[in-house]
Amino acid sequence: SLVGVSCQKLLVGSVGNPDTARRALSLSAVDLIEPSCAEELLERVRSLIQPEPSRESWVTAIYSAKGGVGKSTIALNMAWALAMISDQEVALVDGDPLGDIGAMIQDRAGATVVDIAHGMAQGMSEEKAVQSLYRVKPIGLTVVPAGLSPQSAEKQTADDFAKVLSMLRRRHAYVVVDLATGLTDLNLTVMDEASEVVVMAAPERVTLNTVRRAFEILRRLYPDKLAVLLNRADSDTGVEVEGVEELLSHPVRYVLPSGGSAPVRAANRGRPLVAVEPKNPLARAISDI
Repeated sequence: SLVGVSCQKLLVGSVGNPDTARRALSLSAVDLIEPSCAEELLERVRSLIQPEPSRESWVTAIYSAKGGVGKSTIALNMAWALAMISDQEVALVDGDPLGDIGAMIQDRAGATVVDIAHGMAQGMSEEKAVQSLYRVKPIGLTVVPAGLSPQSAEKQTADDFAKVLSMLRRRHAYVVVDLATGLTDLNLTVMDEASEVVVMAAPERVTLNTVRRAFEILRRLYPDKLAVLLNRADSDTGVEVEGVEELLSHPVRYVLPSGGSAPVRAANRGRPLVAVEPKNPLARAISDI
């Protein structure tokens, strides 16, 4: 008998049949679905087997006030490494309307942020939205690229992004968001929801001066969320970690080496560094984070 079996039960049978309904009650079934409703059955099964996060979703926003510091590369590798190490579901979202996260892994892109926002506005179910996303199945990583054209990028609003982010948080234990430069409405909306805001810098005076100006604003808005990440810290620029901390008046939490040409080689292969060269010092440092 299935009555004493401790699991979620889904009964397929005639909804209008009293005997079937009584059987569903006796089994403590979570739902009763007509056998002809194949699509509904598939969606219901998926919802039942979807793993629930063991705790509240953790959102990491990756931000830099200056381009060219390797922000998107670090965001991709961080999310990928997290998915490989964790047994929980991980999502990587491109929060830059003109971003290229999808192109960096050279796979057929699934639905974009704009697609999902538009679909949900038109009444698309959350189940269908999730199914339309690109998923790296072996490691449980969902990748949500930005719009695929400048025209679609113009449609990406902060409110729409917030709705997509909320949906992803319900389905994933960890969400990594790659933000654009600048303190835009969309960026601040994500930072409001983020568990941690990683502010990236590089050991270069021009970059650090730009980061410092943005950091002074962020420190007032999110004093308990900020974590400074210094990328290419071993570069021979004459700027050391201590100098960065003094300039920002804030400790550097994460220190990453340059990785040499390895990140570019990995990108040319359409895979992140942590997947193709896991023993590279940069890949190891990212995995440690």
